[in-house]
Amino acid sequence: MTADDKFTVFLDGHELGHGAEWRELFIFDLTPLLSSGQHVLAVKAFNSRSSAGMILGLQVDLADGTHIAIKSDSDWKVVPDDIEDWKKVTQAAPDWQAAVVKAPLGGSPWWDRPLTVNVMPKLSPTEVHH
Repeated sequence: MTADDKFTVFLDGHELGHGAEWRELFIFDLTPLLSSGQHVLAVKAFNSRSSAGMILGLQVDLADGTHIAIKSDSDWKVVPDDIEDWKKVTQAAPDWQAAVVKAPLGGSPWWDRPLTVNVMPKLSPTEVHH
């Protein structure tokens, strides 16, 4: 994934990582973090000069051989600023605005090929002790 200018990506409310260069691609391996069931993938994107944009793709390979493809498109929702704990919301409210698709990968302003591909460090589950 990447975003113009900066992004932070979350899974189930936990920060996975971030990037600050839209001309670079950032690759995260979520394998150790995923289990069966519902998950929430959320992105906070920020641009200091205008609207923020992002490109994201995720492929989940299931044990039965099927694949689930998730991509950034108009199915994503933009969370209003006044919503708390939005990183864990499992169902978007009906009044949340749909994300706007400005251009597909390769269409202006996005590149055909990134300047750099950043494979992010392997992620591992966090243990919480009560």
